[in-house]
Amino acid sequence: MDDIRANFFSRNKWFFVLASFIVFCFIMFFVTKRVQVEAGHEAVLVDKPFFTIFSEGGVRPEPLTTGSKWLFYTTDVIMYDARPKQETEPFDDAKDGTMTFDNIPIDFNAYIKVRPAPGKTPKLHASFGPDWYKQNLKELFRTSVRDEVVKNTMTALTTRQVNKDGKEIIAEIQRVVLSEMREFVKQKGIDVEVMEVIVGKATPPGKVLEALAETASQQQRSKTEDERRKAEINRKGAEIERANADNAYRNSVGFTPEQFLKLEVAKKQVEAAEKCGAKGNCTTIVGEIGSQTTIPLK
Repeated sequence: MDDIRANFFSRNKWFFVLASFIVFCFIMFFVTKRVQVEAGHEAVLVDKPFFTIFSEGGVRPEPLTTGSKWLFYTTDVIMYDARPKQETEPFDDAKDGTMTFDNIPIDFNAYIKVRPAPGKTPKLHASFGPDWYKQNLKELFRTSVRDEVVKNTMTALTTRQVNKDGKEIIAEIQRVVLSEMREFVKQKGIDVEVMEVIVGKATPPGKVLEALAETASQQQRSKTEDERRKAEINRKGAEIERANADNAYRNSVGFTPEQFLKLEVAKKQVEAAEKCGAKGNCTTIVGEIGSQTTIPLK
């Protein structure tokens, strides 16, 4: 009997090899799958076995990093991008009611750069899921930014002003928000790294900009008018001082007002004659009113 069995297997050896190969291919094609993980990513593996007698399944404690691996077809694969990602949060005055300390509505964007902690994606997935940012960090980040912005005036947010400690206001807002976000993920045990916070330039709505421009124009006109009035006052003051000086001189030499006036007229006539003579060919009129003489100057 043993010889018959041995001969049977010997004659059908290649049949069994081929059958084994077909079974192997069937298992590989229908029962397993190949997972490829690109650089900068981690794959979280969640086992879901057919028979819980051998294993209860669940999230594997170690992620699958760069490379490939064959897994059972029932194993779920969740890809996590482990590279830093920048999330953008727009703030709109009409939608979000963002206001400055001086009650001016503003629009701006805030940015936060985060990434999963390397090697901790399985724990992150098990505790907070793939939407960990939207479900756990998004609203806190927006609230923190809004709370810091409302402490400052519009001018402080649109120019590079410094606070009483000599620190740039925008940079200080970013520092405070970054510190709050890092402290939050630490307390909650969220395995992510908060790398950077940026607050963009704030801009008021168009109507507010027009009103501000009109206000600035009015202030400039008022300033110009004040300067003109000051110049007029200074001019009048100078004329009064000059008149007082002339009157003091007249009194010191004992001239009557008529005599002093004739003296001043004579001085002007001399100045006119000198200017006229410098031109080389002109005519000047000298003398008192009623007895004037025309003199050609060459």
